[in-house]
Amino acid sequence: MTAPQPIEWQLLGRAESMIDAAIVARSDPEEAKLQLLEAVSARLGGAKAEWLYELSGVARPLSVDRSTIERLVRELDGLPMPPALALSALARPSLDLAEKRKTGAYYTDFRLAKYLVDGVSHDHGPIKSVLDPACGTGILLAACAVYMPERLGIRPSELLAEGICGSDLSPRALRGARLALCALTRDRAVVEQIGAKLRCQDSLRSGASFWRDTFESGFDLIVANPPWEKLKISRHEALREKGIDRHYGETYDQPAFEVKPLRSSLRRYIGHLEDSFELQGSGEHDLYKLFCELAIRLLAPGGQLGLLLPAGLIRSQGTRRLREHIVGNCARVNFTVMENRARFFAIDTRFKFLALHAATLNGHAAQPVQLSWTKANDHVVERTSTVTLPRSTLRSVRPDLSLPEVRSVAEWKLFVALCRSGIPFGDRSACWRPQFMREVDMTRDSEHFARTRAPDSMPLIEGRMVHQFRFAAKRYVSGTGRRALWEPEATDDVTRLGPQFYFPRSLLPRTAAERVGQWRVGFCDITGQTNERTLLASRIPANVVCGNKVPTILFQDAPDQRNWGDCWLGIVNSFVFDWIVRRVVTTTVNYFLLLDLPMPPVDPHSPQGNAIAAMVNRIYESGASGWKLAELRAELEARVLEAYGQPCRALALILDDFPLLDRGAPPLPGESRSTVTRDLVLLRAMQHLRQGSKSERTALERRVEMAREAGAIPFIPSHFAEQ
Repeated sequence: MTAPQPIEWQLLGRAESMIDAAIVARSDPEEAKLQLLEAVSARLGGAKAEWLYELSGVARPLSVDRSTIERLVRELDGLPMPPALALSALARPSLDLAEKRKTGAYYTDFRLAKYLVDGVSHDHGPIKSVLDPACGTGILLAACAVYMPERLGIRPSELLAEGICGSDLSPRALRGARLALCALTRDRAVVEQIGAKLRCQDSLRSGASFWRDTFESGFDLIVANPPWEKLKISRHEALREKGIDRHYGETYDQPAFEVKPLRSSLRRYIGHLEDSFELQGSGEHDLYKLFCELAIRLLAPGGQLGLLLPAGLIRSQGTRRLREHIVGNCARVNFTVMENRARFFAIDTRFKFLALHAATLNGHAAQPVQLSWTKANDHVVERTSTVTLPRSTLRSVRPDLSLPEVRSVAEWKLFVALCRSGIPFGDRSACWRPQFMREVDMTRDSEHFARTRAPDSMPLIEGRMVHQFRFAAKRYVSGTGRRALWEPEATDDVTRLGPQFYFPRSLLPRTAAERVGQWRVGFCDITGQTNERTLLASRIPANVVCGNKVPTILFQDAPDQRNWGDCWLGIVNSFVFDWIVRRVVTTTVNYFLLLDLPMPPVDPHSPQGNAIAAMVNRIYESGASGWKLAELRAELEARVLEAYGQPCRALALILDDFPLLDRGAPPLPGESRSTVTRDLVLLRAMQHLRQGSKSERTALERRVEMAREAGAIPFIPSHFAEQ
């Protein structure tokens, strides 16, 4: 997928072209660019360019055309962002993809900078000192200097001279930060003080002690968009860094690249950090987690945080200690969930991230945690809603303090109700007792994969093949890795199975060999909150083996594995359970997440559990398709809703979260898209539970009949509808 072009690039395109034209013949274009921007900064702020050149160590400045400076000033004055922020963006060093991946450097959009600064509270004491410990070219610091003084009742030069601090590993980036900030002052002393408080260092290694000469008790405000990368070196990334172009998932045709020295150096660096940081939790070392803990430690009593971070902070098992510390030690905590649909970064538009605003206790009462949502246009980010989550309630339904992504009070109440009425799937006192297994590793075991079947080998089921109640919904055509081509398969007939690989049974460990010889259930663990459906689970027959993206489950002590498994499939493939999953998942349905989710308080051998299992068995064994299959699935949805003890109005709210349903179905006259699945499921739930008014049921009956006459069929996945 091609990364989107950020809006910022479009807005600055004319200015970039002017700069390129002015430096085209220079022997050192990057140096020429910075000197030109320093001249523009001086012109905007009223200072002298020579002052900035002197701080930059420029002995013999290049000649800069005054008309170019004036044209650039006029261009920046006409942008929907303050000129200081535009200068920061223009001063950014050019990084290729490998450098961005290595450093985690995805620069901050001007709209996000304003949103982050605007969210700082002024009810927790004065803000006289600000630090960005990974400041880059200083757009967040410039935003503080532009937007905060009016709210604080002080002059911008006062904050610039006394309070703005930043650090970064790149001297060139710091030079950009300095010229951006200097565009706000004409005072030479202030220019020099700005230079003194922008320091080149590794903030993680230097820690809090590095700034004690300036603000011994800590900073009133820490703002940052720290690197988002993991501290690890993979063979794939090492090859890309060496200039070898390859797609993730492709086989390694090139000679192996020796990464041991790089990994040894990284281990030493991580070892140093592990001695200094205490809130990193389990899993791989993430730079954003380290910077988040550093920011907490750099705060003065009563200080505040304004950070841009990956959404893993509110979801990941590895960020639990950070979450607990923030919630336990801050009076005010607000997480704003954002998506890249407004093209903030040159990454997938579906990527989610957070703005964290928090203020430490320091005598203030702890307020409920707030979860906010926004919308954005080309000029600004605006908060659209905020859901208040009482801390005691949050802890009762999410003991690890991971936040469910609820957009309204109604969604929060429904989530709480489902958690309180249900029983966690991993509760050892309950009936399920799941036993997970990843049968074959798609990386470690790949040397044993074969394209053709041998007498001793079995078909290998990959994640992309699994759909709801289907273990072979796609057939392999050609290609490798993410470039592999697959096509929809109409049947799960094992004799027509079209896998990409086969795996020798004799090479399986004993426990895996025993497992693949029997019936079990499995699910695709790669997913997304905004997919058509998020949880995809199916029966897995004997004599096929599953890759690591399709974990399989058996149920310990279950008197009837098939009844247990069918009951589980009926529940987890339902809209109710899928809605719960979508509140807490990122891109992977891992064991920790699944074990923590509430199942309805139903024993698989109870009448209710048997009814659900029987419905699933009919889906598999009846050979039903089209509307007959849709009716079975709609009745199953009604029974699962009943098992959770929820009314039909809750189902209506749940179904609102699945806008991609029925994309291939013909809509009713005058409507833009089909709602045939929603209409049928709601109708059958109302009939089964005897809820809803007669007029509501009659209207739904009419809609379902009209959709059927138009040729729409409920529950048809998009990959079939597109054929």
